[in-house]
Amino acid sequence: EHTTINPALKKLHKLSISHSKGTMTTTIEQDVFLTVLTKSLNAKKAIDIGMFFGCSALSLALGVAAGGKVVGFEITAEYIENGKPFFPKLGRGISLTYASKMLRRVWLR
Repeated sequence: EHTTINPALKKLHKLSISHSKGTMTTTIEQDVFLTVLTKSLNAKKAIDIGMFFGCSALSLALGVAAGGKVVGFEITAEYIENGKPFFPKLGRGISLTYASKMLRRVWLR
């Protein structure tokens, strides 16, 4: 079975690599690998630390089992805001949450 790339992920990846710090994003191949890996492991939970625009978090969310949960952390709220419109309704009871304020309090003391 061939792996297809989610349309929202394609668009989010294109936006993230066009950003001035786009080298911080994952490659599309890495994103596909994350989706395949989480599916193969039948993962129910995943965490993404340093999510930039959220390509890897979205990839994990696309692969977790029904009812699964992905939590992403990013210190720069602007990056999360850029990625938010691309987080589709994942269905199957999957939730994708993200936080920046908590990390800012911890890291920027």
